[in-house]
Amino acid sequence: MRKYIVPVAAVAAIALSSVANAASPATADFDVKVTIDGVCTISTPPGDIDFGTITGVVLGTETSTTSLSVTCNGLTPYSVSFTSATGSMSNTSPGGSDSIGYSLALDTNSGTSSGSHTITATLDAHASPEEGDYLGTSTVEVAY
Repeated sequence: MRKYIVPVAAVAAIALSSVANAASPATADFDVKVTIDGVCTISTPPGDIDFGTITGVVLGTETSTTSLSVTCNGLTPYSVSFTSATGSMSNTSPGGSDSIGYSLALDTNSGTSSGSHTITATLDAHASPEEGDYLGTSTVEVAY
């Protein structure tokens, strides 16, 4: 009977060895990642700049303002600029052919997260402008 006990004991030892190995699994670490891109929007677009009515000569000291607001996620840095800081308004009245130039300036041109910015337009001097309604278009950009 001893002949059968030894093989049973050997099989039991092998089985217990497998159980012991199952209690100690292999492990591996891995990373969990995400990238959040910054995003900014012009939350309040600038309104039209209207110089009103000017009689006679344009002195070149006439100014008018508007404002815009920028909102960014987190602490995203941004800058505000114009596609061109100068422009020209054309006489849109019937038979009009004159133009009046203007320049644009920002009170601040950068920030983080969010902010309000004032745009100031100044007319170029014009000694004898044609009578009529003048219109020009400018574009503001927010880079982030």
